[in-house]
Amino acid sequence: IIYDFAIKNLRPLPNNFSLTKMVLSNQASIVLSVVAITGGLLLLLQRKSGWVLTLATSIVTVWFSLINFYKLYFSSADTATNTKKVLIINFIIFLIFTLISFLLISKPFKLKYKPTKQTGWITFMVIALLIAEKVLFQIMK
Repeated sequence: IIYDFAIKNLRPLPNNFSLTKMVLSNQASIVLSVVAITGGLLLLLQRKSGWVLTLATSIVTVWFSLINFYKLYFSSADTATNTKKVLIINFIIFLIFTLISFLLISKPFKLKYKPTKQTGWITFMVIALLIAEKVLFQIMK
């Protein structure tokens, strides 16, 4: 059964496939994912650094989804069904991560993690680094 599935559905990689090119072209998503997973794990361990990383990655994800939504919605490309589906998915991601951001800055989380000005600056710096990393690698492409 597995062999039949592999024969029918798996396609060979193109001759010019490069793992390095794939990682570099998706580098911002990879970094954001690693930071989000790390933040989530630390949040489960009830660490303040997990709260900071999770808040920063959720805010950055909201920001990136807004940018992607804007690019897709106002692009001169045709409004194919796939584009509409991507717009809907992007809007759902925006809503989910906006909700997560507001939950993380709600009173129960503030009482638990007791954010200070230093925590705010660290969160701001993580957000700035993630956005700068995305922008720099977009320029370098």
